[in-house]
Amino acid sequence: MIWSGRRWTLRESRKRQPWPIKAWINHLAKPSPQIIDLLESDKLLTHRGIIGELACGNFEKRTQFLSDLKLLKFGADGVDDENLSMIEKHSLLGLGLGWMDCQLLASALVDGSALLTFDKALKTACQHVGVILL
Repeated sequence: MIWSGRRWTLRESRKRQPWPIKAWINHLAKPSPQIIDLLESDKLLTHRGIIGELACGNFEKRTQFLSDLKLLKFGADGVDDENLSMIEKHSLLGLGLGWMDCQLLASALVDGSALLTFDKALKTACQHVGVILL
C-alpha cells in the first residue's frame, strides 16, 4: 500500500509510469492530484534507484513511505553496459543528465512507459529518444 494523500492504496495494473525523485518529494510536501490519480488508477511504477535516493532523505513517515513504495511494481533495471550504450547511441553525453536520470530514461524506453520530470535536461533527453512525458 502507499499513501496517496487521501488514503493508502495499492492495486494491480498492466500499465504503470515511473516517477522521478523530485515528483515524490513534491508529493510528500503537497499531495499531487496527478500522482493520486495514477495511484488510484494503478498506473504507477517505481525504480529501485528512486527508492535508494529517497532512502537517503529525512522526511515524515519515511520508513512507512519507503516500505509502501517497495510494494509498487518496478520499472526495468538496466544493466550498466546497456545504460552506457544508450548514452552513446542517443548522444546523451554532456546534456546535464546524471546516472539516475539515465537509469530512469532506460527503464522508460524498455518498458515503453511515460515519465514525469521537472528536470529540463531529462525532459530534453526524453523528447530526444522518444519517451513520452506526462
